[in-house]
Amino acid sequence: MLKIDGLCLAYGQHQVVSDVSFAIPNGGIGCLLGPSGCGKSSILRAIAGFERPVAGEILLHERLVTSNETMLAPEKRRIGMVFQDFALFPHLTVAQNVSFGLKDKGSGASQARVEQLLEMVGMQSLGKRYSHALSGGQQQRVALARALAPKPDLLLLDEPFSGLDLELRESLASQVRDILKLEGISALLVTHDQNEAFAIADEIGVLHQGRLQQWGSAQALYERPANSMVAGFVGKGTLLPLWQESGAWHCVLGGLGNKDIQKASVCLVRPEDVLMGDDGVPATIVSISYQGAQSLCRVALEDGTELLIRCHGRQFVQIGQAVNLTLNKTDLTLLA
Repeated sequence: MLKIDGLCLAYGQHQVVSDVSFAIPNGGIGCLLGPSGCGKSSILRAIAGFERPVAGEILLHERLVTSNETMLAPEKRRIGMVFQDFALFPHLTVAQNVSFGLKDKGSGASQARVEQLLEMVGMQSLGKRYSHALSGGQQQRVALARALAPKPDLLLLDEPFSGLDLELRESLASQVRDILKLEGISALLVTHDQNEAFAIADEIGVLHQGRLQQWGSAQALYERPANSMVAGFVGKGTLLPLWQESGAWHCVLGGLGNKDIQKASVCLVRPEDVLMGDDGVPATIVSISYQGAQSLCRVALEDGTELLIRCHGRQFVQIGQAVNLTLNKTDLTLLA
């Protein structure tokens, strides 16, 4: 559906995207995940046809639409877009906003499409309201319905949930995924929130300083990060230095066996990789983040090393408590 090959973007002398390549299949949902200023929104604008690259190509359905020599007009790309601020027309009702992109607005088929989409996003009783009378979550759903109305080949979503509260973001992210799959529309989301990325996308690309660090499933990014940047950005975890002693590799929590470490210098330890018990490495609990059925605790070892561990709700812990830690597994992710 979408193929990006060696994309490079610059504003004047400042290069913001360097040699980015990835692809999204028909009906697939991709996500570009990264901190502010990493270039993800610039890539979205290039796909939409608003930015010309200095190098690389963008193809839709194997048709070249963007290169440094080719630039298909945005309105000819069959792309829908949901903006961060929703960009609804304040002088139009909900139904009129949704029908705006339809060619035959007054026809029976167009009216049926509007009704179908309003029901799909749970807004069927609010078609006559104006956008100023809607909540943020309702406005987001109207913006989504408007973008979907003409049945685009590809939907681009530019941080569409950033202005909403946490609980609403999580519920809407799940709803948006269901709607996209129901419509069979390919999509690309950009966000700095990994929870949104995990909730919506089939595959995720982590961007850092304009370069794509890794492209893969949420599980691959979490369990097999390509480098320390991905390991630190996706999920919770601590990078612990490695050393060799008597032919075996060690970190501060114990031995890792006779592994062929090669160029690795650190191991990634997730909170679930550490157990509290009667034996092990002494540590002290320095902070506790209560999360209902479990707590996320920050502990300090005697040498000053700090890491995160998970405690189940029935494990009573308190700040200042002395604990003993052991590794829960030896097949930890090893990184340079």
